[in-house]
Amino acid sequence: MQRLPDQAVLGAGARTPRLAGDGPTLLLAQQLPKPKTEAPPVQEPSTKPPRISSQQWKWLQVTLGVLMLAILWFGNVIKPSSLGGKGAGGAGGGGGGGGQPWWSMLFAAIVIYFAMALGAQAMTLQVQNQAWPFLEKVATDSTKGRALILLANFGAGLLAGVAMLALASGGLKRPAAAQLGMGVLAIVVLFPIVNATGLLSADVYQLLKGQPPPRISHTTLETVTSNRNDTWAWVQIGCAVLLAPIVEEIIYRYFLQSALSGVLGRAWLAIVIGSALFASAHIGSVPLQALPMLFVLGLGLGVAMQRTGSLGVAIVMHMVFNAANVALAVWG
Repeated sequence: MQRLPDQAVLGAGARTPRLAGDGPTLLLAQQLPKPKTEAPPVQEPSTKPPRISSQQWKWLQVTLGVLMLAILWFGNVIKPSSLGGKGAGGAGGGGGGGGQPWWSMLFAAIVIYFAMALGAQAMTLQVQNQAWPFLEKVATDSTKGRALILLANFGAGLLAGVAMLALASGGLKRPAAAQLGMGVLAIVVLFPIVNATGLLSADVYQLLKGQPPPRISHTTLETVTSNRNDTWAWVQIGCAVLLAPIVEEIIYRYFLQSALSGVLGRAWLAIVIGSALFASAHIGSVPLQALPMLFVLGLGLGVAMQRTGSLGVAIVMHMVFNAANVALAVWG
């Protein structure tokens, strides 16, 4: 048998040539060790707490306020239907009044308001005319001048308020320990809602004006932060923390809210109107963006007065709120 040529064994094509370097190259590739990959370094867990941006912190506060509002609403604390009817001595309401008719309560509120205005005007004239030796070189817009005018303003209001309370219900009574605790607890519950209102109002202000609102939004707070070593600046703070809450709660919650509730027959409507008047009375001493916050504060104070029937609870709430604002402005 004849041996076929190499071409026949491979088929129709030519014999595949063997590359000269194929064998040794393949062997070299098999002998080279594979490079070892180094393990990534182990990072120690960070002990630093995660940072919260100012925007995140703001929306956390707003969320807390909304949650607190929802709890009070669904807990049947602030629903209009849960607040009863007349508050001026009528059944179904816890407001003040001592059983007096609504028109006498309204008259009492007006008397106290005008007494405050007359006291402030009288002291302003005394300062302008330097009627007393201690008023020499004292201007009405100075720290001492403003302090004296505030003292006369709230001092006259306090005297008139105590007189009107004596006629209506036997006078201003010292709050009991239970009322003090209830007032502090109530303002702690209310504060997140008021704070959220203030933050949202500041956002609206910035949207409209193109710049953030001033950090301090009350003339008295501006005075004390600019004159921390001035005794008369702290006299103004004393008026704002101690005298103003007593006089304003006598006017707006005890007398005015009771009068409105008596004439309207709906406690919730009286609270809303009284809170609007309370906020509008601060126009000029606070900027406009702070008015919604004062309105919400007034709503909370009105609900507390209506539910507890205690003027002392509303006064304590107001005092703690003002004191907290002073602390935040001075040391915050």
